[in-house]
Amino acid sequence: MNQFLLFLRKIYFIIMFLLLELLAFSYYSGSSVYANAKVIAASNSVIGFLYKTMAQIESYFYLKTDNEALLARVVELERELEGYRTAEAMRQRDSIYGSVMLEDEKYYYMKGHVVGNTINRKRNYLTIDKGSRDGVVRDMAILSNGCLVGYVVACSPHYSVGMSFLNTKFVTSGQSSRKSYYGSIRWPGVDYTKGRLTEVPKYADIAVGDTIVTTQFSSRFPAGIPIGVISSAELINGINYEADVDLLVGFGRLYNVELVASRDVIEKLALERSVNGFGENMTEGEIVDSPAWLSDE
Repeated sequence: MNQFLLFLRKIYFIIMFLLLELLAFSYYSGSSVYANAKVIAASNSVIGFLYKTMAQIESYFYLKTDNEALLARVVELERELEGYRTAEAMRQRDSIYGSVMLEDEKYYYMKGHVVGNTINRKRNYLTIDKGSRDGVVRDMAILSNGCLVGYVVACSPHYSVGMSFLNTKFVTSGQSSRKSYYGSIRWPGVDYTKGRLTEVPKYADIAVGDTIVTTQFSSRFPAGIPIGVISSAELINGINYEADVDLLVGFGRLYNVELVASRDVIEKLALERSVNGFGENMTEGEIVDSPAWLSDE
């Protein structure tokens, strides 16, 4: 207590000075309307300056969070832009998406619309408003904005049915767009926004944020078709990596799709199915003869 009294004794004159200043200031502000307005304006200016300074200090501490959110938005926009670039390239290739295939082109493209689709089953399929009369054949790849959706498993003259990536029987090879190591990618059967990449060698340098694309080993899909982005990865038993993949296609809102076929692969499959033994498991309505776009004429 004595220490506190000694401290007050030391600053006694300062306290008295401040009290007298406040008293004089109060008396001055109440002496006239003009003086009162000046005091209020000055106090508002000081308070505004303090608020602005505090806001700037607070925003500085949130810079990291804001930058991360901005980066995520930039990545999302880049993905959308890449999809638009792919769609525009296809549109310029053929304004009606594929009645004609040039002899020096390896892939055949066709536009279609989804008229039936499921996402809440273990084995999901989609129906497209293009069939054998339009040149559709079994095993054609199905894309949306240049990203993988599935492949055709059967077709009638006017419609075709595709196996969606959201099908536990679907599997294809995938690799990071920045590395050559590859594994198998499939749908685990739970979340329709997530895929699972497995069998990736432990020496592969995969990381969160890597884009997974199709490989040259697929007989149905062109190499380099985007599938999804790695959201997490773990080393299993010290042998192989497994990774969760955020799918780039919104399967719940599919409508516009592209049907893509390799000239060589479709010709090979059509030939195999025309030979005794290959055609036993063919779906009714599927065409066996090569479609017109495979002709060199």
